[in-house]
Amino acid sequence: MGCKGSKFAVEAKWSADEADHDNTFHDNLLQEKTHLNFFEIYEIQSKLGKGSVSRVWKIKKNRDAIGGSSREEYVKWARKSRRRQASSGSTASGGVSLMRVATDRTLGDDSSQEEEAPGIFYAAKEMHPHLSEIEPLKKEIQLLKRLDHPHIIKCHEVFDQGEGKLMIVLELCHGGDLASRLPYSEQEAANIMRQILKAVKHLHQHNIVHRDLKMENIMFSSKGDDAVVKLIDFGLSAKYIHDDHFKERVGTLYAMSPEAIEGSYSSKTDLWSAGVIAYMLLSGGVKPFGGLERFTAKEVVKFIFRCKYSFDGDHWSQVSDDAKDFIRSLLKADPNERLSAEDALKHPWLDRTHTYSSQKLDQRSIIRAKSSMIKYSKSDNDLFKLGMNAIAKKSTVHETGNLHEIFHMFDTGHDGFLTLEEFRRALAFLNVPDDELRVLFEGLDVNKNNVITFTEFLAATLLSQGRIGEHRIAEAFDHLDTDDSGFITHNNLRRILGKRYDPAEVKRLIQMGDSDGDGRISYKEFKAMFDGNNYGGGYDTLSQIDLIMVS
Repeated sequence: MGCKGSKFAVEAKWSADEADHDNTFHDNLLQEKTHLNFFEIYEIQSKLGKGSVSRVWKIKKNRDAIGGSSREEYVKWARKSRRRQASSGSTASGGVSLMRVATDRTLGDDSSQEEEAPGIFYAAKEMHPHLSEIEPLKKEIQLLKRLDHPHIIKCHEVFDQGEGKLMIVLELCHGGDLASRLPYSEQEAANIMRQILKAVKHLHQHNIVHRDLKMENIMFSSKGDDAVVKLIDFGLSAKYIHDDHFKERVGTLYAMSPEAIEGSYSSKTDLWSAGVIAYMLLSGGVKPFGGLERFTAKEVVKFIFRCKYSFDGDHWSQVSDDAKDFIRSLLKADPNERLSAEDALKHPWLDRTHTYSSQKLDQRSIIRAKSSMIKYSKSDNDLFKLGMNAIAKKSTVHETGNLHEIFHMFDTGHDGFLTLEEFRRALAFLNVPDDELRVLFEGLDVNKNNVITFTEFLAATLLSQGRIGEHRIAEAFDHLDTDDSGFITHNNLRRILGKRYDPAEVKRLIQMGDSDGDGRISYKEFKAMFDGNNYGGGYDTLSQIDLIMVS
């Protein structure tokens, strides 16, 4: 046990000096914590699931840990924890050997209570990897760092607890998986498939193939009827280069493509799986090639290779020809004949049913989002913008409201980010000169990579939903204070800015919040800076937006 633990500590850790400078600011918002004990920060609430090498728990942030290093008592505890780690020469275990299941819950388990306390409840994936599994696990975490999409699960923190145990803190999706809400109407199925394919396109643009798309790996964000779906479980995902083919057999049989069963396949395997999911959504859960509950594995494999499925029966007579054609275009035995995610999103079935999701938006919400975006962009306080991005990264669907729908409305390319041209179309009503429009665009692009990511969009528009609560401001401070010193320092910003790091830029950022001139930013100074920018609500009319532009 000891040898395995020490080996893990050497091989599985990736330090700030080693990795953070190669990442973007958003990449570095996902931090590994080796000096803190997970069980002092979070309480186990209930078990959500179990895999072959992991368990998934619903967790709640301890009240004493909310706000982290914005609280003096937390800073003192973190120092003690770090000293204990240094003296023992291992990662933090804190003397806690058993999981604690909370019994004194002030907030209940029902969704309405959870949503009244955003930022309190999360999911945790507990991993005990063998040495051979360390590299795949590191790969999964690195993949999640680079994904930023409304329909992909967010990863927040990683705790290295020593002796080969990692706790990965994830966004909590408590609305059940796709199978839990069967049956679906055709419009509902189309809306779900549109969300899935947008996420898959985002993956493929980042040269990532999921490899295990199935009903169980697509979760609803909440129990509400307006919940969005999110892809989860990237443990089998892999990086590829263009048309690389994998030489490995992974996945779940009922959703596996013929080439995946053979062990040599490309990103097109995700599109086959999407076709299986579409079939099941429209059939009330019936698998197109049968399942192991009715057939042997050998029989299911035979059906898959023969591409043997049917649209027979009374149920399918109610399904449109467009929907059936959509499924046929994905369930092609030859992967070269399958639609790509980009082409699938252009299929007449999804195009015809698109009004189902977009008609929920009202003009007032859109105008408020646009006004918030402009006001945010015109702010010259870049430290405030870093803080808003940290808040956006951990925001819940409940907090963001319909902003994901507005983002999709602007993102006409369905790739999970906004280009300058898409930004120009979104603000076309302003008729601003190109040079001024580019300045507005750059005011949102904190990663400095010439696109506006989903998180950057949320950072700019969250205030259209109302004022930011103090616990969220405190969490943002804690995130930027990477060493839990109780201050945001030059070294903290050097680490978290990654590729964007520049000594003069960091000095300027510190000066934006350092009112007492001591070269660092306390929580009091950080909160005061936020109070001056926490306008909340936005504007309701175009004429009010015009006033922002000339201010």
